[in-house]
Formats: sequence, C-alpha cells, structure tokens
Amino acid sequence: MKKQIILLIICWTEIILFLSSCSNANEIKSTSNQNSTSIATPSSVVSKITINDLKHSTIIAQSKNYKLLKGDNQTYYYYLYDNKGTIVNEGGFLGRYPKFSSANNIVSVSLQTGTGIETKWIYFYNTLTNKLSQTFYGVFDECNNLVAYYGQDGKSIIVQDIFDKSQYYREISSFKDTLAKDTSPIINAKFSKDLKSICITYLSQNDHNKISENFNVN
Repeated sequence: MKKQIILLIICWTEIILFLSSCSNANEIKSTSNQNSTSIATPSSVVSKITINDLKHSTIIAQSKNYKLLKGDNQTYYYYLYDNKGTIVNEGGFLGRYPKFSSANNIVSVSLQTGTGIETKWIYFYNTLTNKLSQTFYGVFDECNNLVAYYGQDGKSIIVQDIFDKSQYYREISSFKDTLAKDTSPIINAKFSKDLKSICITYLSQNDHNKISENFNVN
C-alpha cells in the first residue's frame, strides 16, 4: 500500500513538473514575440518605428523647424517644430529617411518608399500660419502654394492648393492623344516658372510616343 502511494506521488510530481516546463516554454515564446519589433525587418522594407527603437542615435540633419536622428540598424526618427520649438509632428522609419526642404516659410517633409514617383509621399507645414497639409502621394512637382500629383486612377494629374483645396483644385484627365494602357502612363508634370501653366508628359497609346501638353492653372 505504501509503495502504491509513493508511486502515485512520484507520478503526480512528474506530471506537475512536465506541465510547469510547458508553461515556462510558452511564456518564453510569448515574451520573445512581444520583444520583436520592426527593427528586425529587412532594411529594404520601410516600417514605422518609435523613438524608443533608436539606439545610439545621432543628429544627421537639423534646422530651426526640424531634426533628423539616425540610430543603429538603419533606424531614423524626425521631429517637426513650430517657430517656438514645440513639436507639431514626428515619425520614425526603417531603412529610409525623410528629406526636408524649406522656402517661403513652408517646410516640406518627403519620403521615397520605393522606386517610381508613385511611391513618393510629401506633406507641408506653414511656419507662419502653423498649418499642416494633407499627405500627398505620387507628387511630381510643387511650387509656392500649388502641388501636382497623381490622381487615384493613375491616369490623371491633380493640381491643388497645398493647404486649402477650396482655394484651387483641378483634375486634368483629358488629353489630345489617348493614354497608353500602362499602369502609369503619365511620366512627368512640371509647373512653369511663372506658375501660370503646367506641362504634363505622357505616353500615347500609339507606339508609346512621349507627348507633352501645357495646361493653364490660373
């Protein structure tokens, strides 16, 4: 009887130890998943990261209205400031970093996330009015308060006021020649120096000829 009790105790002890080891293994696995971040993503993939993901960061670009930091493993983080030094926007990326430009009290923040104009996004910040624009995708050109970018169908160009499209908005989708059936038949759009017109270059359906047309944007 005593032997049976001892054997039973031993069996229960082994079962408890086995279940405990399984629980620990699951806990370790769960912790490992929680600790994984986008930093482990290949550098060719652009991923948003947080400032906490940056290790040993250094400043690689800075002005009154922005600061760009670079950390280990091709991690980047930026801050956009108003004229008083208050943060108005921020963001982090892996593998690629945003570019900044400033003119006429307007700061632009842009990022090329792949190849082709379709993968470029940009937004603007007016340091005088403290206004942030929407984010524009597939941008060809910007000048003063106007921006030209791909329409959603990829076969038109939208020209609008950067901060308020009620001030100016036009979608250009009718051309002299039929557009090629390519996914992105429009290959360029450029404002004139006087900002009175925009030249759009596209591929025609016949022989894929490059054709340029001017459109008024007054």
